[in-house]
Order: sequence, then C-alpha cells, then structure tokens
Amino acid sequence: MIVPASDAAQAAAEHTDCVLAEVRYSLDPALETVAPHPVIRVPMRQPDGGFSELWLADAPVALGSWNAIRYAHDEDLLMGAMDLPPAVPGRGIEAEIADAYGMITNCVAATGHAHLLRLWNFFPGIHRRESGLDRYQQFCRGRHQPLLAHCRRFRDNFPAATAIGCGDAGGMLFFLASRRPGRHYENPRQTSAFRYPPQYGPQSPSFARATLAGDSPPVLLISGTASITGHESRHVGDALAQFSEALQNVDTVIRIAGEASGEALRGLQDLRATKIYLRSEAQRHRVREAARAAWGEVPTLLVVGDLCRSELLLEIEGIAAPARSPEPRHGYAIKTP
Repeated sequence: MIVPASDAAQAAAEHTDCVLAEVRYSLDPALETVAPHPVIRVPMRQPDGGFSELWLADAPVALGSWNAIRYAHDEDLLMGAMDLPPAVPGRGIEAEIADAYGMITNCVAATGHAHLLRLWNFFPGIHRRESGLDRYQQFCRGRHQPLLAHCRRFRDNFPAATAIGCGDAGGMLFFLASRRPGRHYENPRQTSAFRYPPQYGPQSPSFARATLAGDSPPVLLISGTASITGHESRHVGDALAQFSEALQNVDTVIRIAGEASGEALRGLQDLRATKIYLRSEAQRHRVREAARAAWGEVPTLLVVGDLCRSELLLEIEGIAAPARSPEPRHGYAIKTP
C-alpha cells in the first residue's frame, strides 16, 4: 500500500497489528517519531512530496531485534532493517557491508525465516573512489561472500535486490525474508548480474532480476531495473529512452517469470506498485508522464538518488501479481489503495 505519509497512521490502524513496516523516504529526521508499528526511514528525497509504503503481514506480527537489526515477523514473513552509519575514516564500505550481511544472514537463519526474498541497499557516496575502486564495487565485494555462503547453506539462489546511493548522513539496509524459498528469475535481454564481466569490478553484483514469492496468488518482487541490455548501458544522456529500455526489461522479466512458473503473469499490466529512482529531480515531470502512459494509475513513488553506474539516469523496481487474482494473501505485496 502506498499512502500519503500523513495518512499512514490511519492506514496502519485499519490493519491493526499486521504491519511489518512502514517505509518512509525522507531527509527529515523528524519523521523518525515513535509509531505503533515499525518505521524504516531511508535518507532520500521524494520530489513529489511525502508518501509511505506499508508492508502488511497476513497475521499479527511480533517485534524483535538481532544486534543492530530491528524486525517484525509473522509465522511466514520477516522484514528487518539496520542503519548504516556515516563513513568511518580508515574503514571502507567493503568491511562494513560484509559485517552487515553477516548480521542479516545470521538473523534470518536464527529466526527460521532463512530464505531471503528481497533486499534494499542505500548507502552514501556510491561513486566515490576508495582504494582504487568506487564504493559500489566495494559494496559488491563486501556483500558477496556472506550472501553466497548463506544461499549455499539453505540451497537457495541470490534474491532480488536494489542498491542506490543516498546522501552523506548514513544509509539504510532493509530486507524481506520467508520460511519458504522464493523462485528467482533472470531476464534474457540482460546478462545475469552475477555473470557481469570484470570491467565492472572485481566482484560481480549478487542478485536476481526478480523473485517470485508465496502462492494464492504469488507476488513477483522485481529488482532495480535500468537501461541495460546484455551487460552494457544504453541511451546515455537520454532519460526517456532509458525509461523505455528499462520498461522493456521490466515487462520481459514479468513475462519470463510467468512462463517459467505457470502463473498468470503477462507483463506490465500485472504491475501493482512501482518505484522510480531518478538521478536528477529535473527529470521527474517527463518521467512521471512516461510512467503514467506505460502503466496508468499504478501507485508509483519517485525518489532521487545515485544509480550504480554514473551514466544511468533512472531505475525502476516494482511488484507484480496476476491481474485477475484477489488481493495477495501475504503482505509482501504493497497493496494498492
């Protein structure tokens, strides 16, 4: 559910104690006020004003913590979050991320929600160079080994993910996990991220293009998707052309997941909620119009942040579910208002 932030408390009250998290994208620390449900504040700007995401469980949730992670869970799902502090001199992001992912994988294993479905990574200075690599490349190295070891342990594959650069005041990691494994899919238009050639860094990114989770009906969690075909960025300098290319990638991965799983997923018409990350706020009006033309009135958040490659101007992520099915039973759908 995507709602105005001012209405989030009322919307959460309508779902009593079944809120896994409210996610707020805001640079304003005042939005970290105490709420009767878990709140995750991501330090990023929304150019169109304050909206929140509500992630809902199927049953009343319990709250808990694991070291620096705070989480909420029901019998099937767990949503957790941890703050990333501002950069510490002498300690690179690679070590920081390796520690964070070790904590995340230990948390979900210990709680019994061992199968990671979706991860969001927001950290400052994504293109700043340290020790000969930019911070995104270091992030990829730090994430890989703890995530790979965890997936091997539980006979799973890499989950869907997003990684975006935010301001310099710190960052946020949050994630969705389940007691049941998801089904992870790739996009034939794109080289799998974990098979990128070494020109993009010494460690390829560790994520799937999309993860299908649950049943009756299932929900497709689509990773951050950019204007990349094969492994190369397309349409450098042209935001609308990049939007169109990314849109084709989103449409393709929805259809591929439907064909491979036998579920009634047909493409863009099955989108239930979307989020667009923009490098420049100046593009928001043109991109929003392009989005409205592409998927109509599907709830959409626009957020300003840095993309993993400096030439990319935008990235799309979303949630899809069979269009003619009832509301997804589980809360990892962002239910539409």
